Amino acid sequence: MKIETKYDIGDEVWVMKDNRPQKFIVNGLNVECYSGLYRGTLHIIGSPITTYDIGSRMSPLVYNEIYLYPTKEELLKSL
Repeated sequence: MKIETKYDIGDEVWVMKDNRPQKFIVNGLNVECYSGLYRGTLHIIGSPITTYDIGSRMSPLVYNEIYLYPTKEELLKSL
């Protein structure tokens, strides 16, 4: 299985935090594959879930890929 992620470590991403758009750097990522029902969500067999760590060492912030945007304009357009 080949897994491709939307963002790489070191990429800049935009996310809504504290009711305003903020820019962060991707510090790490985690990819997990599930099949069946997991945390109340039905997953296709082998479908990967990617989460990104965009926080600092003392204050980790982990977001799912669907909440991250490459530019501030795209983030604001999604609201």
